[in-house]
Amino acid sequence: MHDNLEFKSKASLHLLDNDGVLFDPHSQRIFRLNRTSTLLWSYFECGWPRSTVEARLSEHHGLSSNSAAQYVSAALSEWRQAGLLDGPISGARHAVVNGESRPSTLRQTSLTKSARKVRRSVPACFRILDSTIAVQGLSESLHASMKEAFADMAVPGQREADLICDLFADHEGYRLAYEDQVLDRCEALESVVPMIKASLIQLAIGKAVASAVLHAAALWRDGTGLVLPGPAGAGKSTLAAALVDNGWSLVADDVTVLGPEGLLTMRPLPSALCLKSGSWPVMAELVPEFERLAVHCRADGKSVRFLLPRNPLAKDIDRLPVNLIAFPRYREGASVTFRRLTADESFDRILPEFYPVSNRFDGETIDALIGLLRQAPVFELHYGDSGAAVAALRQWIG
Repeated sequence: MHDNLEFKSKASLHLLDNDGVLFDPHSQRIFRLNRTSTLLWSYFECGWPRSTVEARLSEHHGLSSNSAAQYVSAALSEWRQAGLLDGPISGARHAVVNGESRPSTLRQTSLTKSARKVRRSVPACFRILDSTIAVQGLSESLHASMKEAFADMAVPGQREADLICDLFADHEGYRLAYEDQVLDRCEALESVVPMIKASLIQLAIGKAVASAVLHAAALWRDGTGLVLPGPAGAGKSTLAAALVDNGWSLVADDVTVLGPEGLLTMRPLPSALCLKSGSWPVMAELVPEFERLAVHCRADGKSVRFLLPRNPLAKDIDRLPVNLIAFPRYREGASVTFRRLTADESFDRILPEFYPVSNRFDGETIDALIGLLRQAPVFELHYGDSGAAVAALRQWIG
């Protein structure tokens, strides 16, 4: 009876150097396994009897037979409690990764009949990835601000629009709708442009030929595709702005769209740089006219300005390779340092910034993400002065 373990699981094992990543497609959860647990899972997955697994564990790790049996029992118990050995789990409608809930990127609620379009409507049209999106209901000032926020993505007219959105206003504020469903809403006029920008990009991503997105800035210069992922406040946009000021072309401001080619390419999404108030003193030194730019308020309460990027990419570029990934960490007064991340560190750092377009993970996506980290060197970049960081990057890349 001891050997008759029926090891049933729909979770898939993916190797990350010597450690493992378990992906459960039903619950959309990802688990990390240490080296020993990875071996155990592999043994059971191959159909080895429990006694053989315990003997192999004892032989290779110097454990007593009793200790090996206890280790195997503990591992099986933990996997069973996690639902990995009990068949399908009723998953939520959103991904759960490392215990953190990820809501859908496109919130939709019914549009109330009391809403009305903004008076003196001026339509605007933008080419975003594979879609041309028109926005109706903009005032003249909002129309000008939208063209500023989307930079070279603005196109004339709306005759060729694939998708049409409408901006409505009522006593509760402003709402952006697509096909009678609200994409997003805000209360104040100064929040309308950031709301529309984020909503249109999310709408376009859902219609695009793409596999995943990274919360990251991305740049291109002389054959090098550089991606700067990281959480809010890490210094991504400040460093990206400094790189643009030094001849780099902006590929993406805050959302980097990865193509379907095994996540190894990125698709240009060159909207204006969205810069929070913490970076304004630095930007004022780089760009004299920066302090005259309009101030907007994002949904998270952050005040931002939109800076038009220099050195635009050619409009016919559809894919660029990802050659280097650097996680920036800004700290005032810090010297510039590079540190190569291990495979484990790279995976753990990039996962919270990674979102499949389908909003669901699968085994192929995990393999593709690991493949990306194997192809593109991953570094941590500490800096306290953006100019010094740019110079160091230029010297390092060569």
